[in-house]
Amino acid sequence: MSDDALFLTIATLAPLVGALACLTARWWRPRQDNRLPGLIACGSLFVSFAFSVAEAMGFDGAAAVSGTYYTLLELPSVTLELGYLIDHLTITMFCLVTLVASCVCVFALGYLADELTEEHRDHHLEQELVRPGRFHLFFGYLCLFVSAMLLLVIGGNLFHVFVGWELVGACSYLLIGFYYERPYANAAATKAFVVNRIGDAGFLIGLAALLAAHGDVRFLSLFEAAGAGELSRTALLVGGFGVLAGCVGKSAQFPLQVWLPDAMAGPTPVSALVHSATMVAGGVYLVGRMTPALPPEVLLTVAYLGCVTLVVGAVPALFQTDIKGVLAYSSISQLGYMMLALGVTGWGAGLFHLVTHAFFKSLMFLCAGSVIVACHHEQDVRKLGGLMRKMPVTAGAMLVGVIAISGLAIPGVTVFGEALSFSGFHSKDAILSHALAFTEANHGHAVLFWVPLITAGLTALYMVRLWGLTFAGTPGSATKGVTESPAVMLAPIVVLAGLAAFCAIGGDGGPLYGFLTRTAPEPGSFEQFVSPSEAAVDESHHHAEVMGLIAAGLGTAAGLALFGPWRRAPGHARAEGLKDAAVVRWLRSGWGFDAIYRTLAVRPTLTLGEATALTDRCAIDGLVDGTAELATVVARIERAADERVVDGLVRGVGRTARGFGWLFGFLQSGGLRQYVAALAACAVGLAVLAVVLLAG
Repeated sequence: MSDDALFLTIATLAPLVGALACLTARWWRPRQDNRLPGLIACGSLFVSFAFSVAEAMGFDGAAAVSGTYYTLLELPSVTLELGYLIDHLTITMFCLVTLVASCVCVFALGYLADELTEEHRDHHLEQELVRPGRFHLFFGYLCLFVSAMLLLVIGGNLFHVFVGWELVGACSYLLIGFYYERPYANAAATKAFVVNRIGDAGFLIGLAALLAAHGDVRFLSLFEAAGAGELSRTALLVGGFGVLAGCVGKSAQFPLQVWLPDAMAGPTPVSALVHSATMVAGGVYLVGRMTPALPPEVLLTVAYLGCVTLVVGAVPALFQTDIKGVLAYSSISQLGYMMLALGVTGWGAGLFHLVTHAFFKSLMFLCAGSVIVACHHEQDVRKLGGLMRKMPVTAGAMLVGVIAISGLAIPGVTVFGEALSFSGFHSKDAILSHALAFTEANHGHAVLFWVPLITAGLTALYMVRLWGLTFAGTPGSATKGVTESPAVMLAPIVVLAGLAAFCAIGGDGGPLYGFLTRTAPEPGSFEQFVSPSEAAVDESHHHAEVMGLIAAGLGTAAGLALFGPWRRAPGHARAEGLKDAAVVRWLRSGWGFDAIYRTLAVRPTLTLGEATALTDRCAIDGLVDGTAELATVVARIERAADERVVDGLVRGVGRTARGFGWLFGFLQSGGLRQYVAALAACAVGLAVLAVVLLAG
């Protein structure tokens, strides 16, 4: 094993050690009123982050480093192994996941403080529930989640990735359903698990197709075979679309996006991690990893799915009243941006936005968690407002996230030679530049540029609305006695605010983008498309930047006009520009996809189950019960015949034999005189008989 693999292997296993320590904490530390499991979890994540950074600083390879941990199956035509592939994408993901997870873990020390008791009271049920706190379990699940994600990222083949993929899904089930006594949390965890299994079924089909066609699903081997034409078009299409199905489920793309808004049922730190650097990032990462082996039909499908997902996520976010609900639908929309970029040959732009989005989305979720704790776990923005004066640090950090995700910049003011802007401006600008260049090179696909451009304005509008309803205006009913969150919660918020603001300095010419794309796929990987050249992308850059700024500026202006700080009305009076009409409720529910799936899938499945149960009870059970009753009647007849005929005959023979025995026993007395007398009588009798016969 190389030093590169050793460092990242330690980074992968460190959270696993922390998870085992936390999950077994009750065995060696029975007291609940201590933060030691949380501190152990934070320490293990810090170690993982340190080794990831050390690897990033020491890795200077121009090519990927690959190897094998363990070979599970090796046949002449099939090989399955656990192996690693380390390049700049792998290292970037390691640093991203461990850094965000470390910040979330520290924040959770304060957020989950109410779990440090043997009598935790859950007020979110109809009847108050008193249960032992699960502080140690939360941090155990969190570390296990991070370790599974790192296992996924370091995988050097599709089989290894699938192992991590499923572990991530299992851990997300545990974390989303952490408050499993609450029916909606239990249902949300089940929904996330089931929906992802639908996508994972496609992943398995794709994995099997590539394994059958090539016998080896190592990424480097697949890329080489695809580039050399050794894989058939059918295998590439089936394998590509199958893997894409798994990514659609994991990254909440249309039409499997329905699980992500419900995942808000878990604790807010879980939402911050799931929506930024872990689970939903897994699908985007895998599409980026598999790009050199994906045929043009798959990549174009990726682009259009991302384009549709943009709108599917952005429009409902405009009407959400739950502070976490706005961020959840926003995540769906931003994931659509990433997929769109990957589909239009913007490999670096899509993964660049993955990194920047992880920072500002985790930041905003932690800010939302700070507000929720301060406001006594109230999440309805209509009951908030005026928190800017009571929670200035949280409000300022949230504003940084809003500016970053909106893609705003001040063109006339420069910092380090760049327009004054935050990270989201650079990554969205890169996506729009590639989308514009792609649509100009491939006529008929203009929608792939105009939809993300318009959605950029919608993003600014719903994010300004969220900030205005929460922090501006007069205080709402849930803000009485509110104070700023403790330092243990503010420290990671401040760190993430700095990263959300400045991680992308220089844009696609900066250090982050340069490091990420140093081992990017060669342009030849996209030769099936009319792939825009670097010069075409550079030429589109200025136009896309200007139009993106105009869209974001218009959305921001509309948001400020409706929900700006000068609006003094309380939150509940200005939460909606429209009354709760049917169309508003429909959009707020996420375009009614849940109702559609209930109608098309859930109810027919339940109906089929009920019909099957009825058939089982009436037909199958009836046949079995009737057969049993018939067998009982036949058995009764056989018993009667046996008892009255067979047994009667046997008993009659026995009685006859016993009668003869009694008779002969009477005659055979054993007395000599009786025998002599009998012989004499017989002799006399025979003589008389002879005389009679002779006389006759």
